[in-house]
Parts: sequence; C-alpha cells; structure tokens
Amino acid sequence: MGIRKELSKVLRNKVMELYKDGKGHKKMSKALNIPISTVKSPIKK
Repeated sequence: MGIRKELSKVLRNKVMELYKDGKGHKKMSKALNIPISTVKSPIKK
C-alpha cells in the first residue's frame, strides 16, 4: 500500500465548493489536477 497523505484544507474546501456547485467527480478531478479517488474522499466524510 502507498503512503496516505491528508488533503490540505484549501484543496478540501475547493473540492467541497465544486461538489456543492453540482460538478461531477471527473470534472473536479480534472479541474484540480488530482485523482478521482482523492476527490471522492472528502465528499464521503
């Protein structure tokens, strides 16, 4: 398994803003240049 790193608060807030705006996981991933699995993590919590 790889090393897990916590998202920065700034990045997590950006993910949540995009999520609230109705953006999909794929669009958020491309916009923030991070993997889709990373986008899904803060949304689950």
